[in-house]
Amino acid sequence: MIIKTKSQITFVGGGKMAEAIFAHLIAKDVLIPQEINVLDISDSRLDYLYKTYGVKTAYSTASAIDSDEPIILAVKPQDMETVLKEISKKLVKNLVISIAAGIKTEYIEKYLPNARIVRAMPNSAALVGSAISALSRGSKASKEDLEAAKEIFATIGEVIEVKEDLQDSITALSGSGPAYFFYLTELLEEAGVSIGLSKENSQKLATQTAIGAGELLETGKSPKELRKMVTSPEGTTEAAIKSFEESKLSNIVKKAVQKAHERSRELSKS
Repeated sequence: MIIKTKSQITFVGGGKMAEAIFAHLIAKDVLIPQEINVLDISDSRLDYLYKTYGVKTAYSTASAIDSDEPIILAVKPQDMETVLKEISKKLVKNLVISIAAGIKTEYIEKYLPNARIVRAMPNSAALVGSAISALSRGSKASKEDLEAAKEIFATIGEVIEVKEDLQDSITALSGSGPAYFFYLTELLEEAGVSIGLSKENSQKLATQTAIGAGELLETGKSPKELRKMVTSPEGTTEAAIKSFEESKLSNIVKKAVQKAHERSRELSKS
């Protein structure tokens, strides 16, 4: 097994995304709980993770990190500098995988000059094992390191490899993307209420419609094919699509993703 270069892997940060990753590593028998170590500043969070999954927990870097094991950096971008300074005292040539948005591999390499860095951008669908994660190699990471990272992130969904200069685009499209679909579903729910449906029924109809549409996309047909398939000439769907076009919805979506892309670039640290 690629990632088991030693008997454990350490997560620096025990938030929701870290939890999603190691929960699926356990569920898919890639690792057992005793092979997973979680470091976090919150005692209550560590207590919850230990009681829920049986993973090992640690309150200090000294007790959590070994000089050989793979490390996953799952901390907030604004906390990264402090964390890197602390763990640099323990790390040597470890494989270090960062899921912090906007933090470039060269930034991490300033503090961990000998580490092999892989940058990853998963999205919140990791919570249900349906994420899409984009991986990029740092200057010292090997193909084997990338394969090890792929093995980890494949447990939470699909994985692609991209050049690091595309990570801000990935963040804007798929990293933030689930929220776009949640927002559209929210708007559909509100629209249903506006035409006489109860809030409860409108929410159920909008939510299940979103779920069903997602499953149709998994059939292999393109979004355009599926849209045309359910759009009858002179029918109700065509009337709605024409309204979208008249309101220039395509321009609104493009502008929104561009704004997210710009913000991701503003937040980047290198």
